[in-house]
Amino acid sequence: MHKIGVYLSIFLLLGSLPAFAAPNDGPLQVRVVQTRLMVAALKCQDADIFDKPFMYHQSAFNRYGRALQTRLRGARLDRWITELSNQESRRANALKDAVCEDALSLGNRLMSIPPNGDLAQFAQKENVQWPRP
Repeated sequence: MHKIGVYLSIFLLLGSLPAFAAPNDGPLQVRVVQTRLMVAALKCQDADIFDKPFMYHQSAFNRYGRALQTRLRGARLDRWITELSNQESRRANALKDAVCEDALSLGNRLMSIPPNGDLAQFAQKENVQWPRP
C-alpha cells in the first residue's frame, strides 16, 4: 500500500497524470472540443469544419466560454489556451491527413445534440484531454 502512495506522489509531482474530469471541468472540456475543431479547420483549410458546429451551438459555446473566463482569468487563461492550442496542433500533425475526417466526424456528432444541449457531457464522452490550468 505504501508503494502506491509513493508512485502516486511521484506522478503528481511530475504532472504526468492525464486530466480527469471533475464536476466543474465542463468549460475546460468544451474548450478542447472547440479548439480541436478550430485547429482542424485551419489545417484542412475548411472553415465549415468549425463554423457549422460553432454556429449551431453558439449560445452554449459562449456560455461555457464565460464560465471558463470566470475560472481562469487574464494571463492564466491566455497561457492555458495557448498550451491547449499547441496540444491540439501537435495532435492534428500526428493524425496527418486523417485530421480532416476526424474533425468532420466530431462536428457531425456535435451537431447531433440539440442546440443548447449539454456540451460538457458530450465532451466528456469524447474523452478529451487538456493541459492542467
